[in-house]
Amino acid sequence: MINVFNSPIEAATLDEFHEGPAREGEQKVFTNTRKRPVVSYRSDGRKTVDGQVTEERPANVLWTKAINNGVANEWREKAEGSRLYKVKRYVANLCYDCRVMANTYSRKHFTYLLIILNVSLVLIALHIFKLIVW
Repeated sequence: MINVFNSPIEAATLDEFHEGPAREGEQKVFTNTRKRPVVSYRSDGRKTVDGQVTEERPANVLWTKAINNGVANEWREKAEGSRLYKVKRYVANLCYDCRVMANTYSRKHFTYLLIILNVSLVLIALHIFKLIVW
């Protein structure tokens, strides 16, 4: 059941809430009631409390924070392994392996690769011109 004690009001106003109608000349028990600050946000995203901008920071600090957050997010993705990062890592590893293989084979077997390539091109050309039937 919702009653006075469950509602979000300050304890200083409870006595005044339970009182009867105010009498003339009677002083209130609690005269200092706390005023809550009015929090709002500007169109550019800055937070204001009672119309004053809170924590106005220079651009250098904001850029540093943005870059650090970006690096931290990238590290988190590496640790957790998001799909995009897995694809990036796979493509990078594949490219590296292809480069290593090409360098290794080109040094050792470059002549043989060229001979095989030329023979296959000749066979394909003969097949296209219908001189050889497969």
